[in-house]
Amino acid sequence: MAGRTRMLNVMGVVSAAALMLSACGTSSTSTNGNGATTQSTASSASGNGASSQVAKPVLKVGLVFPLTGAFSALGTTMYHGVEMALKQVNANGGVDGAQIQLFTADSQSNPQVAATEAQKLISQDHVQVIMGSYASSLSQTISTVAERNHVVMWEVGAVANNLTQNGYKYYFRSVGNATSYAVADVQFLNNVLIPKLHKTKKTIRIAVTYENDSFGTSVADNVIKLLKSEDGITPVAVEGYPVTATSLDSVVLKLKQSQPDVLFATPLVSDGLLLYQTMQHDSFNVPAFIGSAAMSSPAFIQKFGAKGVQGVFDVEPPSASGLNPAGLSPQGQKLLTNFVQDYEAKYNSPPLIHAGLGYLGGWAVGTKLLPAAVKLAHGSTPTEQQIREAATQIDVSSADSPLGYGIKFSSTGNDVLGASDIMQWQNGKLVVVWPSNVALAKPEVPMPTWSQR
Repeated sequence: MAGRTRMLNVMGVVSAAALMLSACGTSSTSTNGNGATTQSTASSASGNGASSQVAKPVLKVGLVFPLTGAFSALGTTMYHGVEMALKQVNANGGVDGAQIQLFTADSQSNPQVAATEAQKLISQDHVQVIMGSYASSLSQTISTVAERNHVVMWEVGAVANNLTQNGYKYYFRSVGNATSYAVADVQFLNNVLIPKLHKTKKTIRIAVTYENDSFGTSVADNVIKLLKSEDGITPVAVEGYPVTATSLDSVVLKLKQSQPDVLFATPLVSDGLLLYQTMQHDSFNVPAFIGSAAMSSPAFIQKFGAKGVQGVFDVEPPSASGLNPAGLSPQGQKLLTNFVQDYEAKYNSPPLIHAGLGYLGGWAVGTKLLPAAVKLAHGSTPTEQQIREAATQIDVSSADSPLGYGIKFSSTGNDVLGASDIMQWQNGKLVVVWPSNVALAKPEVPMPTWSQR
Protein backbone atom coordinates (compact mmCIF):
# COMPACT_ATOMS: atom_id res chain seq x y z
CA MET A 1 0.00 0.00 0.00
CA ALA A 2 1.49 3.32 -1.09
CA GLY A 3 2.73 5.54 1.71
CA ARG A 4 1.87 2.95 4.33
CA THR A 5 4.22 1.21 6.73
CA ARG A 6 2.62 -1.69 8.55
CA MET A 7 4.22 -4.47 10.49
CA LEU A 8 3.02 -7.41 12.52
CA ASN A 9 5.32 -8.50 15.29
CA VAL A 10 4.15 -11.59 17.11
CA MET A 11 6.66 -12.68 19.71
CA GLY A 12 5.44 -16.15 20.58
CA VAL A 13 7.08 -19.41 21.36
CA VAL A 14 5.45 -22.37 19.61
CA SER A 15 6.15 -25.76 21.10
CA ALA A 16 6.97 -28.74 18.96
CA ALA A 17 3.88 -30.48 20.19
CA ALA A 18 1.71 -27.74 18.73
CA LEU A 19 3.17 -28.44 15.31
CA MET A 20 2.34 -32.15 15.29
CA LEU A 21 -0.86 -33.88 14.31
CA SER A 22 -2.03 -36.41 16.81
CA ALA A 23 -5.00 -38.59 17.45
CA CYS A 24 -6.31 -36.18 20.06
CA GLY A 25 -5.85 -32.89 18.23
CA THR A 26 -5.51 -30.95 15.00
CA SER A 27 -3.35 -28.02 13.96
CA SER A 28 -3.90 -25.51 11.18
CA THR A 29 -1.85 -22.63 9.78
CA SER A 30 -3.20 -19.57 8.00
CA THR A 31 -1.84 -16.34 6.60
CA ASN A 32 -3.48 -12.98 7.20
CA GLY A 33 -3.74 -10.12 4.71
CA ASN A 34 -0.30 -8.80 5.67
CA GLY A 35 1.43 -12.06 4.85
CA ALA A 36 1.95 -12.76 8.54
CA THR A 37 1.54 -16.35 9.57
CA THR A 38 -0.48 -17.34 12.59
CA GLN A 39 -1.01 -20.78 14.03
CA SER A 40 -3.97 -22.21 15.87
CA THR A 41 -4.08 -25.49 17.73
CA ALA A 42 -7.17 -27.36 18.88
CA SER A 43 -7.51 -30.53 20.89
CA SER A 44 -10.58 -32.65 21.41
CA ALA A 45 -11.59 -34.88 24.25
CA SER A 46 -10.04 -38.33 23.96
CA GLY A 47 -11.74 -41.59 24.71
CA ASN A 48 -10.55 -41.46 28.32
CA GLY A 49 -12.30 -38.09 28.86
CA ALA A 50 -9.24 -35.78 28.63
CA SER A 51 -10.32 -32.11 28.74
CA SER A 52 -9.82 -29.74 25.81
CA GLN A 53 -6.99 -27.19 25.73
CA VAL A 54 -7.94 -23.71 26.95
CA ALA A 55 -7.34 -21.02 24.33
CA LYS A 56 -5.13 -18.11 25.33
CA PRO A 57 -6.51 -14.59 24.97
CA VAL A 58 -5.85 -12.75 21.73
CA LEU A 59 -4.28 -9.33 22.37
CA LYS A 60 -3.64 -6.91 19.50
CA VAL A 61 -2.22 -3.40 19.88
CA GLY A 62 -1.90 -0.91 17.02
CA LEU A 63 0.82 1.75 17.12
CA VAL A 64 0.19 4.90 15.05
CA PHE A 65 3.09 7.35 15.12
CA PRO A 66 4.68 9.90 12.76
CA LEU A 67 7.64 7.86 11.53
CA THR A 68 8.07 10.16 8.54
CA GLY A 69 7.23 13.81 7.92
CA ALA A 70 7.56 16.95 10.02
CA PHE A 71 6.96 15.26 13.39
CA SER A 72 9.12 12.20 12.78
CA ALA A 73 12.18 13.25 14.83
CA LEU A 74 10.38 13.00 18.16
CA GLY A 75 7.55 10.75 16.96
CA THR A 76 10.05 8.01 16.14
CA THR A 77 11.74 8.15 19.53
CA MET A 78 8.33 7.99 21.22
CA TYR A 79 7.47 4.94 19.11
CA HIS A 80 10.75 3.31 20.10
CA GLY A 81 9.85 3.72 23.77
CA VAL A 82 6.40 2.14 23.35
CA GLU A 83 7.73 -0.73 21.28
CA MET A 84 10.53 -1.46 23.75
CA ALA A 85 8.15 -1.66 26.70
CA LEU A 86 5.66 -3.96 24.96
CA LYS A 87 8.39 -6.25 23.64
CA GLN A 88 9.79 -6.53 27.15
CA VAL A 89 6.37 -7.66 28.36
CA ASN A 90 6.36 -10.36 25.69
CA ALA A 91 9.91 -11.43 26.53
CA ASN A 92 8.85 -11.85 30.15
CA GLY A 93 6.01 -14.21 29.33
CA GLY A 94 3.40 -11.91 27.88
CA VAL A 95 -0.03 -11.39 29.41
CA ASP A 96 -1.51 -14.47 31.06
CA GLY A 97 0.73 -16.52 28.80
CA ALA A 98 -0.38 -14.73 25.64
CA GLN A 99 1.94 -12.67 23.47
CA ILE A 100 0.90 -9.12 22.57
CA GLN A 101 0.66 -8.75 18.80
CA LEU A 102 1.97 -5.38 17.62
CA PHE A 103 0.81 -3.66 14.43
CA THR A 104 2.59 -0.48 13.34
CA ALA A 105 1.34 2.28 11.04
CA ASP A 106 3.03 5.51 9.93
CA SER A 107 0.80 8.58 10.24
CA GLN A 108 3.28 10.51 8.05
CA SER A 109 2.72 13.52 10.38
CA ASN A 110 -0.62 14.03 8.63
CA PRO A 111 -3.89 14.05 10.64
CA GLN A 112 -5.96 12.57 7.81
CA VAL A 113 -3.45 9.82 7.14
CA ALA A 114 -3.42 9.10 10.87
CA ALA A 115 -7.20 8.64 10.84
CA THR A 116 -7.06 6.39 7.79
CA GLU A 117 -4.33 4.23 9.29
CA ALA A 118 -6.19 3.91 12.57
CA GLN A 119 -9.32 2.73 10.78
CA LYS A 120 -7.32 0.14 8.82
CA LEU A 121 -5.76 -1.19 12.00
CA ILE A 122 -9.22 -1.63 13.47
CA SER A 123 -11.00 -2.97 10.37
CA GLN A 124 -8.25 -5.14 8.89
CA ASP A 125 -6.07 -6.14 11.82
CA HIS A 126 -8.77 -6.05 14.51
CA VAL A 127 -6.61 -4.30 17.07
CA GLN A 128 -8.20 -3.83 20.50
CA VAL A 129 -6.06 -0.87 21.58
CA ILE A 130 -4.51 1.96 19.56
CA MET A 131 -1.48 3.77 20.94
CA GLY A 132 -0.10 7.04 19.60
CA SER A 133 0.43 9.66 18.54
CA TYR A 134 2.92 12.37 19.61
CA ALA A 135 1.07 15.43 18.25
CA SER A 136 -2.28 16.87 19.34
CA SER A 137 -3.43 17.33 15.74
CA LEU A 138 -2.83 13.63 15.07
CA SER A 139 -4.41 12.53 18.33
CA GLN A 140 -7.58 14.44 17.52
CA THR A 141 -8.32 12.51 14.33
CA ILE A 142 -7.20 9.13 15.67
CA SER A 143 -9.35 9.51 18.78
CA THR A 144 -12.43 10.21 16.64
CA VAL A 145 -11.90 6.97 14.74
CA ALA A 146 -11.24 4.98 17.91
CA GLU A 147 -14.33 6.37 19.63
CA ARG A 148 -16.55 5.56 16.66
CA ASN A 149 -15.33 1.96 16.77
CA HIS A 150 -15.38 1.63 20.58
CA VAL A 151 -11.65 0.93 20.67
CA VAL A 152 -9.46 2.32 23.46
CA MET A 153 -7.13 5.06 22.26
CA TRP A 154 -4.14 5.35 24.61
CA GLU A 155 -2.32 8.64 24.02
CA VAL A 156 1.28 8.87 25.24
CA GLY A 157 2.33 12.34 24.09
CA ALA A 158 -0.33 14.82 22.92
CA VAL A 159 -1.24 17.40 25.59
CA ALA A 160 -3.76 19.90 24.17
CA ASN A 161 -6.56 20.38 26.68
CA ASN A 162 -9.34 20.04 24.11
CA LEU A 163 -8.45 16.41 23.42
CA THR A 164 -10.35 15.35 26.53
CA GLN A 165 -13.22 17.79 26.06
CA ASN A 166 -15.04 15.84 23.35
CA GLY A 167 -17.06 13.63 25.68
CA TYR A 168 -15.25 10.53 24.44
CA LYS A 169 -15.39 7.37 26.57
CA TYR A 170 -12.52 5.43 24.97
CA TYR A 171 -9.79 8.09 25.10
CA PHE A 172 -7.09 7.90 27.79
CA ARG A 173 -3.72 9.64 27.95
CA SER A 174 -0.83 8.82 30.24
CA VAL A 175 0.69 12.30 30.08
CA GLY A 176 -0.21 15.60 31.69
CA ASN A 177 -2.21 18.12 29.67
CA ALA A 178 -1.29 21.64 28.61
CA THR A 179 -2.32 22.98 31.99
CA SER A 180 0.39 20.87 33.63
CA TYR A 181 2.99 22.67 31.47
CA ALA A 182 1.63 26.05 32.53
CA VAL A 183 1.48 25.09 36.21
CA ALA A 184 5.12 24.00 36.15
CA ASP A 185 6.14 27.19 34.31
CA VAL A 186 4.46 29.53 36.77
CA GLN A 187 5.48 27.63 39.90
CA PHE A 188 9.09 27.57 38.70
CA LEU A 189 8.87 31.28 37.93
CA ASN A 190 7.63 32.06 41.44
CA ASN A 191 9.84 29.67 43.40
CA VAL A 192 13.08 29.92 41.46
CA LEU A 193 13.36 32.52 38.71
CA ILE A 194 11.95 35.61 40.42
CA PRO A 195 14.19 35.17 43.51
CA LYS A 196 17.30 34.27 41.50
CA LEU A 197 16.82 37.20 39.13
CA HIS A 198 16.26 39.52 42.11
CA LYS A 199 12.87 40.57 40.82
CA THR A 200 9.34 40.77 42.21
CA LYS A 201 6.02 39.88 40.64
CA LYS A 202 5.58 43.56 39.90
CA THR A 203 8.97 44.09 38.25
CA ILE A 204 9.51 40.78 36.38
CA ARG A 205 9.08 41.10 32.61
CA ILE A 206 7.60 38.04 30.86
CA ALA A 207 7.28 37.37 27.13
CA VAL A 208 5.43 34.47 25.50
CA THR A 209 5.84 33.00 22.03
CA TYR A 210 4.23 29.91 20.50
CA GLU A 211 3.37 28.02 17.35
CA ASN A 212 -0.31 28.68 16.71
CA ASP A 213 -1.47 25.10 16.19
CA SER A 214 -3.31 23.16 18.93
CA PHE A 215 -0.25 22.33 21.05
CA GLY A 216 1.39 25.74 21.17
CA THR A 217 -1.86 27.64 21.53
CA SER A 218 -3.14 25.44 24.33
CA VAL A 219 0.03 25.74 26.42
CA ALA A 220 0.49 29.48 25.78
CA ASP A 221 -3.13 30.27 26.62
CA ASN A 222 -2.81 28.46 29.93
CA VAL A 223 0.49 30.16 30.78
CA ILE A 224 -0.99 33.61 30.14
CA LYS A 225 -4.12 32.76 32.12
CA LEU A 226 -2.13 31.52 35.14
CA LEU A 227 0.25 34.46 35.08
CA LYS A 228 -2.69 36.81 35.37
CA SER A 229 -4.75 34.83 37.89
CA GLU A 230 -1.91 33.68 40.15
CA ASP A 231 0.58 36.54 39.94
CA GLY A 232 -1.26 39.49 38.44
CA ILE A 233 1.32 39.53 35.64
CA THR A 234 0.52 40.67 32.10
CA PRO A 235 3.18 39.62 29.57
CA VAL A 236 5.11 42.44 27.93
CA ALA A 237 4.88 40.59 24.60
CA VAL A 238 2.83 37.71 23.19
CA GLU A 239 3.82 36.47 19.73
CA GLY A 240 2.22 33.57 17.89
CA TYR A 241 3.36 32.31 14.49
CA PRO A 242 2.53 29.52 12.00
CA VAL A 243 4.36 26.27 12.69
CA THR A 244 5.30 26.24 9.00
CA ALA A 245 6.96 29.67 9.17
CA THR A 246 10.22 29.92 7.22
CA SER A 247 11.32 33.13 8.91
CA LEU A 248 10.83 34.33 12.48
CA ASP A 249 12.79 37.56 12.13
CA SER A 250 9.85 39.82 12.93
CA VAL A 251 8.76 37.67 15.87
CA VAL A 252 12.20 37.67 17.44
CA LEU A 253 12.61 41.40 16.83
CA LYS A 254 9.39 42.16 18.74
CA LEU A 255 10.39 39.84 21.55
CA LYS A 256 13.82 41.41 21.79
CA GLN A 257 12.38 44.91 21.86
CA SER A 258 10.13 43.96 24.79
CA GLN A 259 13.28 43.28 26.90
CA PRO A 260 11.94 40.30 28.85
CA ASP A 261 13.60 38.73 31.89
CA VAL A 262 11.91 35.42 31.07
CA LEU A 263 10.78 34.04 27.72
CA PHE A 264 8.24 31.20 27.66
CA ALA A 265 8.28 29.48 24.26
CA THR A 266 6.03 26.66 23.03
CA PRO A 267 7.32 25.50 19.64
CA LEU A 268 7.45 22.14 17.92
CA VAL A 269 10.76 20.91 16.52
CA SER A 270 11.58 22.63 13.21
CA ASP A 271 10.10 25.98 14.20
CA GLY A 272 11.76 25.76 17.62
CA LEU A 273 15.17 25.30 16.02
CA LEU A 274 14.45 28.25 13.73
CA LEU A 275 13.37 30.40 16.69
CA TYR A 276 16.55 29.70 18.63
CA GLN A 277 18.75 30.17 15.56
CA THR A 278 17.15 33.56 14.94
CA MET A 279 17.70 34.54 18.58
CA GLN A 280 21.36 33.62 18.13
CA HIS A 281 21.66 35.56 14.88
CA ASP A 282 20.08 38.66 16.44
CA SER A 283 22.04 38.36 19.69
CA PHE A 284 18.76 38.27 21.61
CA ASN A 285 19.87 37.62 25.19
CA VAL A 286 17.34 36.73 27.85
CA PRO A 287 18.22 35.75 31.45
CA ALA A 288 15.84 32.76 31.41
CA PHE A 289 14.49 30.91 28.38
CA ILE A 290 11.97 28.07 28.91
CA GLY A 291 11.02 26.12 25.80
CA SER A 292 9.57 22.73 24.92
CA ALA A 293 9.61 20.04 22.19
CA ALA A 294 12.53 21.33 20.09
CA MET A 295 14.48 22.18 23.24
CA SER A 296 14.27 18.57 24.42
CA SER A 297 15.04 16.96 21.07
CA PRO A 298 18.40 15.42 20.13
CA ALA A 299 18.36 17.79 17.14
CA PHE A 300 18.70 20.78 19.49
CA ILE A 301 22.11 19.86 20.90
CA GLN A 302 23.22 18.44 17.55
CA LYS A 303 22.56 21.77 15.86
CA PHE A 304 23.85 24.20 18.51
CA GLY A 305 26.32 22.12 20.51
CA ALA A 306 26.70 21.79 24.27
CA LYS A 307 27.86 25.40 24.70
CA GLY A 308 25.13 26.73 22.45
CA VAL A 309 22.30 25.17 24.50
CA GLN A 310 23.88 25.70 27.93
CA GLY A 311 21.34 27.07 30.41
CA VAL A 312 18.23 26.60 28.27
CA PHE A 313 15.24 25.36 30.27
CA ASP A 314 12.62 22.94 29.01
CA VAL A 315 9.15 22.30 30.47
CA GLU A 316 7.69 18.87 29.78
CA PRO A 317 7.26 15.54 31.50
CA PRO A 318 10.70 14.54 32.79
CA SER A 319 13.56 13.21 30.72
CA ALA A 320 14.19 9.60 31.75
CA SER A 321 17.95 10.02 31.48
CA GLY A 322 17.88 13.25 33.50
CA LEU A 323 15.66 12.09 36.36
CA ASN A 324 16.98 11.38 39.86
CA PRO A 325 15.88 7.80 40.72
CA ALA A 326 16.34 8.47 44.44
CA GLY A 327 12.89 10.05 44.51
CA LEU A 328 11.24 6.82 43.33
CA SER A 329 10.27 3.57 45.04
CA PRO A 330 12.45 0.47 44.52
CA GLN A 331 10.08 -0.60 41.72
CA GLY A 332 10.23 2.82 40.07
CA GLN A 333 14.02 2.94 40.39
CA LYS A 334 14.40 -0.49 38.78
CA LEU A 335 12.08 0.38 35.90
CA LEU A 336 13.85 3.68 35.24
CA THR A 337 17.38 2.30 35.50
CA ASN A 338 16.69 -0.70 33.28
CA PHE A 339 14.92 1.41 30.66
CA VAL A 340 17.75 3.94 30.44
CA GLN A 341 20.34 1.17 30.13
CA ASP A 342 18.35 -0.82 27.56
CA TYR A 343 17.53 2.22 25.44
CA GLU A 344 21.11 3.51 25.40
CA ALA A 345 22.38 0.04 24.49
CA LYS A 346 19.95 -0.30 21.57
CA TYR A 347 19.92 3.23 20.16
CA ASN A 348 23.31 4.56 21.28
CA SER A 349 21.71 7.69 22.73
CA PRO A 350 20.08 8.60 26.03
CA PRO A 351 16.27 8.38 26.25
CA LEU A 352 15.08 11.94 26.48
CA ILE A 353 11.51 13.05 27.15
CA HIS A 354 9.57 11.52 24.29
CA ALA A 355 11.21 8.09 24.46
CA GLY A 356 10.37 8.01 28.15
CA LEU A 357 6.75 8.98 27.56
CA GLY A 358 6.45 6.17 25.05
CA TYR A 359 8.00 3.70 27.45
CA LEU A 360 5.70 4.71 30.31
CA GLY A 361 2.64 4.25 28.12
CA GLY A 362 3.80 0.92 26.72
CA TRP A 363 4.68 -0.35 30.19
CA ALA A 364 1.26 0.66 31.54
CA VAL A 365 -0.63 -0.94 28.66
CA GLY A 366 1.39 -4.15 28.82
CA THR A 367 1.56 -4.61 32.58
CA LYS A 368 -1.59 -2.86 33.82
CA LEU A 369 -4.26 -2.40 31.16
CA LEU A 370 -4.17 -5.71 29.30
CA PRO A 371 -3.70 -7.96 32.38
CA ALA A 372 -6.64 -6.24 34.08
CA ALA A 373 -8.79 -6.61 30.95
CA VAL A 374 -7.96 -10.33 30.64
CA LYS A 375 -8.85 -10.76 34.31
CA LEU A 376 -12.23 -9.13 33.70
CA ALA A 377 -12.70 -11.58 30.80
CA HIS A 378 -11.84 -14.52 33.10
CA GLY A 379 -8.77 -15.41 31.04
CA SER A 380 -10.46 -15.10 27.66
CA THR A 381 -10.03 -12.46 24.97
CA PRO A 382 -11.40 -9.23 26.47
CA THR A 383 -14.12 -7.18 24.83
CA GLU A 384 -13.76 -3.50 23.97
CA GLN A 385 -15.89 -2.64 26.97
CA GLN A 386 -13.75 -4.75 29.31
CA ILE A 387 -10.58 -3.05 28.05
CA ARG A 388 -12.16 0.34 28.65
CA GLU A 389 -13.28 -0.70 32.13
CA ALA A 390 -9.75 -1.89 32.90
CA ALA A 391 -8.39 1.54 31.92
CA THR A 392 -10.71 3.30 34.35
CA GLN A 393 -9.36 1.13 37.18
CA ILE A 394 -5.64 1.85 36.65
CA ASP A 395 -3.94 3.49 39.62
CA VAL A 396 -0.14 3.75 39.47
CA SER A 397 1.52 5.86 42.15
CA SER A 398 4.08 8.48 41.17
CA ALA A 399 6.82 6.70 43.11
CA ASP A 400 6.19 3.38 41.33
CA SER A 401 6.30 4.93 37.86
CA PRO A 402 9.50 4.98 35.79
CA LEU A 403 9.00 8.71 35.12
CA GLY A 404 8.16 9.96 38.61
CA TYR A 405 4.51 10.73 37.96
CA GLY A 406 1.60 8.33 38.28
CA ILE A 407 -1.33 7.23 36.13
CA LYS A 408 -4.94 7.58 37.22
CA PHE A 409 -7.64 8.67 34.84
CA SER A 410 -10.43 11.17 35.35
CA SER A 411 -13.87 10.59 33.85
CA THR A 412 -12.70 12.44 30.72
CA GLY A 413 -9.52 10.36 30.28
CA ASN A 414 -7.03 12.87 31.68
CA ASP A 415 -4.18 11.55 33.79
CA VAL A 416 -4.87 13.37 37.06
CA LEU A 417 -1.38 12.45 38.29
CA GLY A 418 0.33 13.61 35.09
CA ALA A 419 2.86 16.33 35.78
CA SER A 420 5.49 18.39 34.03
CA ASP A 421 8.96 19.16 35.34
CA ILE A 422 11.55 21.79 34.53
CA MET A 423 14.75 20.56 32.92
CA GLN A 424 17.89 22.43 31.90
CA TRP A 425 20.75 21.80 29.52
CA GLN A 426 23.89 21.62 31.65
CA ASN A 427 27.23 20.50 30.23
CA GLY A 428 25.64 18.75 27.27
CA LYS A 429 22.96 16.90 29.27
CA LEU A 430 19.27 17.62 29.78
CA VAL A 431 18.69 17.18 33.52
CA VAL A 432 15.69 17.72 35.79
CA VAL A 433 16.23 20.76 38.02
CA TRP A 434 12.73 21.14 39.47
CA PRO A 435 10.92 19.90 41.52
CA SER A 436 13.69 19.12 43.97
CA ASN A 437 12.55 15.59 44.91
CA VAL A 438 13.40 14.25 41.44
CA ALA A 439 16.00 16.87 40.43
CA LEU A 440 19.41 15.70 39.30
CA ALA A 441 20.95 19.19 39.50
CA LYS A 442 20.22 22.71 40.72
CA PRO A 443 18.93 25.34 38.27
CA GLU A 444 21.54 27.76 36.93
CA VAL A 445 20.32 31.35 36.44
CA PRO A 446 20.89 33.52 34.47
CA MET A 447 21.76 31.68 31.29
CA PRO A 448 24.97 32.71 29.48
CA THR A 449 24.77 35.50 26.92
CA TRP A 450 25.58 34.67 23.31
CA SER A 451 28.99 36.32 23.64
CA GLN A 452 29.76 33.97 26.54
CA ARG A 453 29.03 30.81 24.58
